[in-house]
Order: sequence, then structure tokens, then C-alpha cells
Amino acid sequence: MNDKGKLFVDGRLHTAAVIPGGHNVGGVASALGNSSPFQTRLACVSLNMTDRTLFISFSAEEIKTLRVRLSSTWRIQGERKYGGADEFNFREYPWVARHNGNDQSRRLVKKLLETLYDLGWVLQAAIDISKKHVGKALSGLPKFRPL
Repeated sequence: MNDKGKLFVDGRLHTAAVIPGGHNVGGVASALGNSSPFQTRLACVSLNMTDRTLFISFSAEEIKTLRVRLSSTWRIQGERKYGGADEFNFREYPWVARHNGNDQSRRLVKKLLETLYDLGWVLQAAIDISKKHVGKALSGLPKFRPL
């Protein structure tokens, strides 16, 4: 039997049933002695072109918080809805490589990760899936909260 993707707690194998909507019904929670179900939300941040950041599946309140905090590090030139997601267009070009590095761009990414963490999001994966020269990265973020 393949145990890949299953959880071992105290040497015992446990599985968790997940129903549509992301609700965990038992499994890991009960295996750890907590029978409270929890919900998982997934979201994505994509660094696009040379000056844009796309926020997929974030709430309006989370976007507002991101706007305030990120604009304290790098000026936001514009915002728009794009394919059902929220997109920030930054002034100048934070995602352009510079021969001497760009500490301000690093500060922007640091502020982005700090803000997401403060909102309850945890960076799960950072991948580059674009063949485009100006497409940069895609980050998967799960958010766990008790129901």
C-alpha cells in the first residue's frame, strides 16, 4: 500500500477526509486529539512583467491591507481587476534585474511576505512556470483557520 500523502502521528497512520469547500472532517484533527474541523483557503501571488503583482483569491480586506503596507515600501501607480483577481502596478520597475542588485525590490518582497504572514497566509511553494521573459514567479499560499 502506498502511504505517500498520509499522516503518521505517534507511529500510527491517519488519513483525513476532505469534502467540497475545503472542510476537513476528522482525520488529522482527531488524530492530534482535536476534533474541531478546519478550513483551508488557497491563494496565489504572481509577479508579472516588470512592475505588476497579481493577487488571486484574496478578500477585499486583505487587498486593502496589502495596498497600505506595500505602498509604504514602493509606490503603487495603479490598480485594476484582472481576470477576477486584483493587480497592483508599481511605479518604476521592481522586477527588473539591476547590475548592482536592488535592495528596495528586496524590501518590497520582504514586506509582501511579512504582510501575507500577518494576514495568516504561509508561503507553501514558489515556482517559475512562465516561458515569458518578463514573467517571474508564482507563489502558492494556503491559509488555515478553525471553523
